[in-house]
Parts: sequence; C-alpha cells; structure tokens
Amino acid sequence: QFKLQSKTQNGNKEYLLLFDLIEDAKNADAGQLKAAFKERSPDGSWENTCTYLGKLLIEVLVRAKNEKDIFFTLLHGVQEMKILKERSLDDEALKLTRKLQHQAARYQFPWIEYYCYRFELNHHTDNNFFTRGDEDLVRLQMKGKEVLRSLNHIHDHYSL
Repeated sequence: QFKLQSKTQNGNKEYLLLFDLIEDAKNADAGQLKAAFKERSPDGSWENTCTYLGKLLIEVLVRAKNEKDIFFTLLHGVQEMKILKERSLDDEALKLTRKLQHQAARYQFPWIEYYCYRFELNHHTDNNFFTRGDEDLVRLQMKGKEVLRSLNHIHDHYSL
C-alpha cells in the first residue's frame, strides 16, 4: 500500500530508497542502514529522509485503519465535521454531526457522541437559537447530559 501511494508522487524519492533498504535488510541496525543509504544517495539527508518516511508510513497506516476500524472512521468524521464548519458549510456539518452521533451511540463511543451533541448545541448557539425551538434545545441539552453521566459511570466503573 505504501509503495502504491509513493508512485503517485513526483520527484526524487529518497524515502522510497530508504524504505527498500529497510525492507531488504530486515535485521540491519541503524548504522548499517545509514551507511547503505549514504552509499546509494550521497547527497541525501539521512535525518530528513527518516522523518519524512516515518510521517508517510503513519499516514498510510492511518488511512488503512480508517477503512477497517470504526473508531478511526468516527475520528475522521469529526475532522470532516470541523472542516465543514470552518468552511461555513454549516448544514453539511450538521448532517454529518447527526450521522456521527448515531454511529457513536451504536458502537458505544460516548465521548464522540457527546462531542457531537456539544457541536450541535454550539451550532445553534452560533445561530442565536433560530434553527430550533426551546423544547428541541432542552432535549439536546438533556441528551448530552445523559451521555456525560454515562461516560462518568463508565469512568467510575473502571476506576480503582
């Protein structure tokens, strides 16, 4: 997966050289890898290449986890929600928020569920409460409070 991703990028790929060296020499120590890297890329920066390779590998692993793990999917959704809000796409952000609330409740991630309730309440506050009636706002507030109680109960249950 990493190699497929790296093919989409242009330019000198010293990080790919380093990846290949690591892959080929499974039991080599850092000194051996550094020497082999310097031999194959004398002008390359070992430290920068290591840092960049590490960053790319983590991005690829997170992307792969995002497709397989609901927790990562929910966190990615929260990021999307915040970006939509920052870009003044409030209706889309609110739709996504409600979807994430239901998924978080379904898969028992109360901290994400609460964050979504808080996000929705903040949305209504930002719009001077024009988007909802008083009963709906109180209901949202109570649901958020209920999730917090549940989270507190979970915390107490696992505390020593």
